[in-house]
Amino acid sequence: MKFISVVGLSLAATALPAVLSAAAITYSTTGIFSTTGTDMLPIGTGNLVFDGLVSNTVNAPSNISFGTFDASGTGAGPISSGETFILTITQVSPTSGTAAASATLSGSIDPSSSSVLLSFNNTSFNIGGTDYTIAQPAGGYPIVPASSNKGLVTIEGTAAVPEPGTYLGIGSGLALMAIGSRRRRTRA
Repeated sequence: MKFISVVGLSLAATALPAVLSAAAITYSTTGIFSTTGTDMLPIGTGNLVFDGLVSNTVNAPSNISFGTFDASGTGAGPISSGETFILTITQVSPTSGTAAASATLSGSIDPSSSSVLLSFNNTSFNIGGTDYTIAQPAGGYPIVPASSNKGLVTIEGTAAVPEPGTYLGIGSGLALMAIGSRRRRTRA
């Protein structure tokens, strides 16, 4: 009987890591500014541009990118009052779905300085069982001028999938404890 228990535990210990492995998530992102309906916002003689992701695959849980703002081509000027930005995340696997996060922009920018802040109103959302979180700094994402980091700001966050293997591991452990307890009671 001890041999069967040892073999069973060995098999479970061997199989469990494969079941508990991370889930692959494939997603893409797009973003539009409210005044233009595109991924470009005119500022002075240039544009603030959002570069979304065409297709990105990560193993969750993972730190991820939602895309990058490029201010390297902006001119000098303020952001129009009430300007909003909509980030759309489209997930294609493990299940299909879409979610959007809205943000406000405020401040002004020129090639050497910026007071522009991007503040998301909602930073957590779920698509088909995958939890996404935007890692927004306190006060919002600062959009940097061309003189800083080449004018690039990446919107970062996390993606996590609740692992079915977690529940399997808990259930298996409880079952083994119940069997062991039952055997002890039978012998006593």
